[in-house]
Amino acid sequence: RTRRVTYLNDGEMVVVARTPSGACTYEIKTLENIKLCREVEELQLKLEDIQKGSFKHFMLKEICEQPEVLENAMRGRVTNRHSAGSRESGSGCNDV
Repeated sequence: RTRRVTYLNDGEMVVVARTPSGACTYEIKTLENIKLCREVEELQLKLEDIQKGSFKHFMLKEICEQPEVLENAMRGRVTNRHSAGSRESGSGCNDV
């Protein structure tokens, strides 16, 4: 498993190959076969972020995490005119 990632945009693809020594290489290209150089980022995940924890199924975990995931995805992209404590609680996931 790796924590090093790079992101593709629309119209881009990655070509993965293995060298004779067994190492993996990759190239990012556009659909027009133009090579791109993209910065590699390190993910800041913790092991508990990817485990199902106390949930019986991963599906339940994902459903219950939706408000937090949406908030994290929108952070820095959308301004909040309300106070930080205005998010409603009580999604019902504690009862699952």
